[in-house]
Amino acid sequence: MEKYIVVSTCVNIPSGVIGLNEEQYESRKHKLNKMPSKGMYEITNTIQLKKGETFGFEGEMNKVLASDVELALINNEQSHTIDTGVDVGKRNKKR
Repeated sequence: MEKYIVVSTCVNIPSGVIGLNEEQYESRKHKLNKMPSKGMYEITNTIQLKKGETFGFEGEMNKVLASDVELALINNEQSHTIDTGVDVGKRNKKR
């Protein structure tokens, strides 16, 4: 599972298995099913995450979603590209 951060205003995730913290889960629990692994949830109805929120995601990310998020790298400034060809690496910090 890769960990991502939302870099656009918000992102809608329609399905998949997602990793969230307890606070994120509580506000969206009516749209999620708990998985056996702690902090992992199956999306049953589209959820929305706001700019700056981090989340884990299992599986391939589609191009639309990939353009709104980037890999959440800790102590690493290396740029990464998701296999869709969308650069999701280091952003200009002067924004």
